[in-house]
Amino acid sequence: MKKRNILIIMFCTIMCVCSICYFNLNNDDYLEDNWNLNLKSQANSIFEKYPEPSFHNDGIYYEVFEIIKHNSSIDFNNNKNSEIEMIFLEYTSEASISEEYLPCFSNKYQYYTKNKENASLIIINQNQKLYVVSYKI
Repeated sequence: MKKRNILIIMFCTIMCVCSICYFNLNNDDYLEDNWNLNLKSQANSIFEKYPEPSFHNDGIYYEVFEIIKHNSSIDFNNNKNSEIEMIFLEYTSEASISEEYLPCFSNKYQYYTKNKENASLIIINQNQKLYVVSYKI
């Protein structure tokens, strides 16, 4: 009986560790999995903040990339957009992102947005950096 309890506890512990690893691995590829974007081949990640692991991978994902190759398939918009700025700052504020990792909207920038059911993506291209915020409900 004692052996059986030990085996059950070991099995539960292994399952918990495996599920935590699975959810953490899922968060690493959120751009490719959710938006079909592979920025890691064009840029190096210099800052990232992901939500706590969850079953649906919901929450605010924020990442800053330093561009190493200008081979982008992203069609950026060159015009300033105060609505995009407001939404971007709202998401980053909710995720408690430090100001040092935010773009300066008083300077020139390019942006890209994409929306789908229960999710939105904003990418700001400024000074050789890509500031990426994704919100998934």
